[in-house]
Amino acid sequence: MENQNPSSEIKITPDSNLGIFKLLYQDTLKVLTEPVSFYKTRFDQMSFNYSLVFGLVVSWFAAFLDWITRAVKHESLMDGFLKIKNQLHSLPIWKDLPADIWAQGDNVNALMPTWGLEGLRMLINPFHSLFTFFVYGIIFWLGATLLVSKSNPTKGAVTITNVIKITAIASSASIISSILGFLPFGFGKFLGLIYYTTILTLGFSERFQISRLRGLAVVFLPTFVTIMVASCFIGVIVAIFAGLVTTLFH
Repeated sequence: MENQNPSSEIKITPDSNLGIFKLLYQDTLKVLTEPVSFYKTRFDQMSFNYSLVFGLVVSWFAAFLDWITRAVKHESLMDGFLKIKNQLHSLPIWKDLPADIWAQGDNVNALMPTWGLEGLRMLINPFHSLFTFFVYGIIFWLGATLLVSKSNPTKGAVTITNVIKITAIASSASIISSILGFLPFGFGKFLGLIYYTTILTLGFSERFQISRLRGLAVVFLPTFVTIMVASCFIGVIVAIFAGLVTTLFH
């Protein structure tokens, strides 16, 4: 009997008979559990358009889960708030207060309920995600262009298209943030950010044949440079303003 390749199920192209949703599920699971293997065996088989669709679907699903998590937490907080309200309302000092004192500040003068606005944000999430893929992709491409040496045989692979693909694929880490969204103090989002950074770092490292440290630098170097440039710009503006003030008052 002929042996089967255990990795054959992830080597299916997007136009195969596997089904797009099952394929998206398998790719998401592979990215989150075996990112190194994914970038080695599956990345080249994913077209640019499919990578964008993958990132958009995963980001939207994560936004939907996040919306549900916030809604459940909101209802739990409101249940506790109503219990406190009933207890306080039984005290003589609270009886003469107007009823609207208990109104939520974020619902006052609102065109729609707070969670309606949250649902609207969830619906437009794909447009926000697509914009993010391209903006972050360009930023990371600038970092990769600087950090991947010319002698590196994969220098030709450092293209905006490939970097945007890696950025879209790494967005699957938002699933982690959504699943752990119930954790207090934003700890779930923090873990999701670490996961996102890890997947990006491994992607740049594997695809461009650079060290993990240099892959991490590709992620953070553009941000660091942007902060430095912005700080210098602000410093120049402050210096000019201070010079004008000094000239006027002396």
